[in-house]
Parts: sequence; C-alpha cells; structure tokens
Amino acid sequence: MPIREIDTGSRRELTFEYHEAGERQGDIRLRKVKRASRQVWEVAGVFIRASARRRGLGTKLYERAARAACESGAPLASTERVGEGMSDAFWEKQLRKGRASVLCKRCGTGGQPVYVLSCPAPSSLRGARKKR
Repeated sequence: MPIREIDTGSRRELTFEYHEAGERQGDIRLRKVKRASRQVWEVAGVFIRASARRRGLGTKLYERAARAACESGAPLASTERVGEGMSDAFWEKQLRKGRASVLCKRCGTGGQPVYVLSCPAPSSLRGARKKR
C-alpha cells in the first residue's frame, strides 16, 4: 500500500495518507505532546473512507505512524481516542498482544487512559489470523 507522509510545515505534527486511484482513502494525523512527563506522538485523528474499511488500511497507517514516531524519539500514543469502537478495539488488541502499555490511567481526553506503543515500533500491528 502506498502510504506517504504529507508535509504539514510543523515539526510537531505528522500526517500520513493513503491514496488509491487518485483519491485519498485514509489518513492518520499525529501531534507531539507531553503526557505524564513523557514526549509522545498522540493520534490526533484517523480517517478511513467507508468503502476502504476492513481491508487493513487503518492498521497499515498505524504501523507507518508508529515507525515514524519511534524514529523521531517518541512513541505513538492513543491520547485522542474519542471512544470510537474501531480505535478502542485497535488499542485493546495491542495491549493484549503486549505491544502497548498504559502510560497513564486518566490523562487522556475525557479522563480516559492513554496507551503507548513500544519502541522500536513492532513490525506488525495486525491481529492473529485464524488457522484453516
């Protein structure tokens, strides 16, 4: 999947987009902040076009964002999880698989916990496939 970084003009913001057939199918936006006395790249927003969902695009965008975050010296964090089912499920999966940990229990938006991925970034953030 061709994911490219978009120049935001800021050293404290990162955006990655996926285009297919000349149209944006999804993106992930990050911003560098301090949470619980630690610099992190928080997920400021994720967009996946409805027709592009359930194809692994969101996971690929998170993987690219996690690599870029770790390369810049701060891990990817979940601080803008606004209670969306897909985002919650993604971070719960990363916790179960030991790829993420709780950074703080109530410092996220609306007093939610903040999760952080490990660095170096995991090579894959996908879930396990069922054996046939």
